[in-house]
Amino acid sequence: MSFLPPGFGPLGKSSGRGRTEARRVREDGGRGFPRPDRGSIPRDMEPLIYTMVRAAGWREAEALGEYRGSADDRRDGFLHFSTAAQLRASAAKHRAGEADLILVEADAAALGPALRWEPAAGGKRPGLFPHLYGALPLSAVRSAAPLPLGADGNHRFPPGIP
Repeated sequence: MSFLPPGFGPLGKSSGRGRTEARRVREDGGRGFPRPDRGSIPRDMEPLIYTMVRAAGWREAEALGEYRGSADDRRDGFLHFSTAAQLRASAAKHRAGEADLILVEADAAALGPALRWEPAAGGKRPGLFPHLYGALPLSAVRSAAPLPLGADGNHRFPPGIP
């Protein structure tokens, strides 16, 4: 159990006499931005979120070290994500029949306060959707893999996507 205030963590520092002294340090290195942790997402929200990126956009992200979004994302002011349960419906509505997509899985907690859970535009789709107000750092990406189309024109999702 830690008795340090939020935003602080233990750091072992050698005293030079063979023992370690604990001292308080800001987890953000003093920059004023707390390091996100699992507590930064609501308890009932999913820890992993997904987005479908066109292959050319993903290649650009790999070169830049971050994904800055599609033209639609830039127009709306945030990157659109879905939970695993929302993903098939999102693909059917926004990416139907599109080949050459990359399915990107990201760690929601790693995105910190820039990630907000909000209703879909128009309020016609149930639930809250993850919206990222900023670029997606590649350090938050758990996996990125092709999202192929089947012979029927529907996307073939990996196991684990309901």
